[in-house]
Amino acid sequence: MGAVGLRTAEIDTDFTLPDVEGRILGAIDQLQNTKFDKQKFRHQIFVGLSASLLERCHAVVFLLKNGKGFDAKIILRSALEHLVELRNLCDFPDYHLHLQASFLRGIRTQLREATKGNPFFARIASELPIEDEIASTDKKMKEVEEMGGKALSITDKFNRTGMTHEYESVYRSLSLQVHPSYSGIIERHFDIDPSTGDFTVRGFQMPRDDGIAVLTDTTGQLVDHVVELLTRYGPALEPDF
Repeated sequence: MGAVGLRTAEIDTDFTLPDVEGRILGAIDQLQNTKFDKQKFRHQIFVGLSASLLERCHAVVFLLKNGKGFDAKIILRSALEHLVELRNLCDFPDYHLHLQASFLRGIRTQLREATKGNPFFARIASELPIEDEIASTDKKMKEVEEMGGKALSITDKFNRTGMTHEYESVYRSLSLQVHPSYSGIIERHFDIDPSTGDFTVRGFQMPRDDGIAVLTDTTGQLVDHVVELLTRYGPALEPDF
């Protein structure tokens, strides 16, 4: 499979919020009718990632319809991450090993925090034999690592699926509203007078109309990518998927 990119030329002005919402509902219906093996980890992840991506796209539409365009960017960034995971899962048969490695590393981190008296994990410490659980998790991690699985950075994930340009442009732009940054504050709250450099602090604004068009178009493209994958691998996932 070749590199997958979001359109970078002209904005598809044919995309409207009702159009995108309709596509999402259609894709959810298609996903619900996809048959898969519940015992296969790769099948579970494919279905779960698809569902999570579509729900996030639906949340973006909801926020845009209710005047929360900057918050929509935060959810859209997460949806883009889900697309990257989904594409990697489909492009590389052993990619699920990296997801398992990340999953197990997260469990081990929680278990180790519980042994340190972290109050947020007090229940784990009181209900589980922590040292036995850590040993069991370490054993599983070693098995996954021996098969080639390891936790990957977000940059590695984008690069693997041929979306380096999207990472450096779309993803970084959306990240301005996720992390506290001066650029994000300017974008969201500062109305700057170009002639004087003076600015007015404002709240509860929407991005400009062309910004809304970009968000709508990008969301529609993400949904279309999911539909393409569901059509390619459905209506029933092959046993060797």
